[in-house]
Amino acid sequence: MVYQAIFISTCLLSSALCIAIPACGQSQAEQDSIAFYGIASYYDATFNGQLTASGDTFYAHYFTAASNQLPMDRYVLVTNLRNRRKVVVRINDRMAPDNQRLIDVSEAAARKLGFKARGITRVKVQLIPAWMVNWFDLASLDSMQPPDHKR
Repeated sequence: MVYQAIFISTCLLSSALCIAIPACGQSQAEQDSIAFYGIASYYDATFNGQLTASGDTFYAHYFTAASNQLPMDRYVLVTNLRNRRKVVVRINDRMAPDNQRLIDVSEAAARKLGFKARGITRVKVQLIPAWMVNWFDLASLDSMQPPDHKR
């Protein structure tokens, strides 16, 4: 009888906690799971050394991207819909206001996605929640060190 009372109390408490959890946490998770579909292109080494909208210096061998629709300074998973190759990039720049593409990735990201020769491709882009960034092997995507940095 005592165990039934404890079990029922535990169930009621857990139900109350589930109801009491703010919806903002859930909406953030839902926002993070949104997929964007569109056209990707890439920008190459001609922009090397120029400052991005975030203040970073652009280098074509970094795994970065520009977008007018995606939030700045967020990591995203980009999937090439033609060949299913994927890459993680950080949004650190904006495109020209009249640019209708979803994302412009760096040359390194375009190479890894397999569309450098074509120049453009259809992609799926997903925001990576901040708590999940460490799950991806970001170290293999190059550091944000200048190219002449010696380790």
